[in-house]
Amino acid sequence: MSTVLATFRAEADALGHVASRWARDDWGRPTRCAPWSVRELFAHVHVALAWLPGMLTAPAPEAAQVSAAGYYRPDHRTP
Repeated sequence: MSTVLATFRAEADALGHVASRWARDDWGRPTRCAPWSVRELFAHVHVALAWLPGMLTAPAPEAAQVSAAGYYRPDHRTP
């Protein structure tokens, strides 16, 4: 396993350990990533971590599909 993947796995395990101690009401609390709740943000992180091994082992794309500025553009969604 690569160092990068091992590091992400350790971080994911640590996050899972912390989350396992949250009370049911904690999952509905707001985050600094409005409009997401703790539950929604945790789900987002979970999906991103699930994709990570495949992204790290896949060949690099020939060209970017979005610019760096476009990637970090605020997402305007309604809850």
